[in-house]
Amino acid sequence: MKKYIRLTLCTVISMLALSACSTVSNPSCDKSANSGTPIFNGKNLDGWETYISKRGVDKDPNGVFRVVDGELVISGEEFGGIITKEEFENFKIVLEFKWRGDTHGKRAKKARDSGLLFASNGEYGSCFGSWINGLEVNIIEGAIGDFIHAAPTAKNDFYMISEINPQTGEYMRGGKKAEKLPAIRRIGRNPEWKDVIDAKDTNGLEKPVGEWNRLECTFKDGKVDVFLNGKHVNHLDDYFPRKGKLQIQSEGAGIVYRKIDVEKL
Repeated sequence: MKKYIRLTLCTVISMLALSACSTVSNPSCDKSANSGTPIFNGKNLDGWETYISKRGVDKDPNGVFRVVDGELVISGEEFGGIITKEEFENFKIVLEFKWRGDTHGKRAKKARDSGLLFASNGEYGSCFGSWINGLEVNIIEGAIGDFIHAAPTAKNDFYMISEINPQTGEYMRGGKKAEKLPAIRRIGRNPEWKDVIDAKDTNGLEKPVGEWNRLECTFKDGKVDVFLNGKHVNHLDDYFPRKGKLQIQSEGAGIVYRKIDVEKL
């Protein structure tokens, strides 16, 4: 019998690797995966509009959004965002970003904050006077990858459905099915997280100030999977609306993006 069941070490390793990649499509497991097509070209903001609170569309006298040496530099000194002119549905987006370190205004002592808003629909400034209503993959120290309902003036027109741990509010496969959630915490987020500067994540997924993070989000037929630095951290079973513009936020912290790529699925 021994000769029929002998497995080499390489075979075992291969089987484990296949198993690890089978449950959720991990981009680090896909040798053919690529980042897609840049929607930030590294030269200018062609294909985007800017919106700054109390200023309006494409009015940025203080240079909140600048392209420097091929990178998008967001000062965070005023609230607002860059918004795609195109709407997206069924796609993968890859963001690579780092915190500069500086914080400003009413968030000067708060966790460094930005965000990716998707399914954005409605009027400029409809979300807290600074963004278009939408749903958000949060980019905030200690909680990168949380989902946020970011449509305060159209709550019933936007929703998220997922399975959650009712004790912690984080995504849990096989957990309680919940609809119209205001937020879904990422897997393993610090239960004692507080909105303070230098907020830490207890599982060490996030890179420190000045180092590059990679955020990958796949949107397919209503399902969303979020990967932070190669690790799966959140999931939506469904959301509405399925289609909309994308926004990158300026929200009180200096941040730099070197890659914003989209692959349509």
